[in-house]
Amino acid sequence: MTRSTFSWWRLLVWLLIVGGYIFASKTYLFEFASTLKVEVIKAQIGILVNVSAILFGVIGAWLALIYPTALQKIQGNDSVELAYSGVDLDILKSLVIVLLFSTTSLVLSMLTDLLLTFSSHPLIVTLIEQKHTIAACAIVVWFLFIIQISAVTSLLLSSFKLVYDLFVSKAFSDLENLLKRKSK
Repeated sequence: MTRSTFSWWRLLVWLLIVGGYIFASKTYLFEFASTLKVEVIKAQIGILVNVSAILFGVIGAWLALIYPTALQKIQGNDSVELAYSGVDLDILKSLVIVLLFSTTSLVLSMLTDLLLTFSSHPLIVTLIEQKHTIAACAIVVWFLFIIQISAVTSLLLSSFKLVYDLFVSKAFSDLENLLKRKSK
């Protein structure tokens, strides 16, 4: 399976998730969501914002560790030996994708919180019933949970891969040192 094929499969999976979520929201979740109180949804938004803050911190630490070496690898700097450095551009890409997901989630969370704040404004109530606004906001927030869970899972997998690669790199380095000592 090539990289471009894999990317198309990921896109297809995401489209199926979004389509399934829209169907489930319309069929099963909207009526329930319209009965919720604004405070419940705002509390969930607070959780999303906290998760985004944690993800930004973790990703910042990982990028500080791997970005300089990965940048050298991208630029093709042959003077630096990167064969067993533990740096994988796929990990760097996945961290950037997690950052994009988390940023999108944060922005949409803030917009949803703002919309919930104005949901009782008389001008908005004349256009859309307050319970419909609350239901739409709840459905958006729940979808953002799916996005954040995906981002956390991706970060976790990338972290495991990076730690594994570093472990393998250390093992190769130790083995090479042993073989050098043995040959002397």
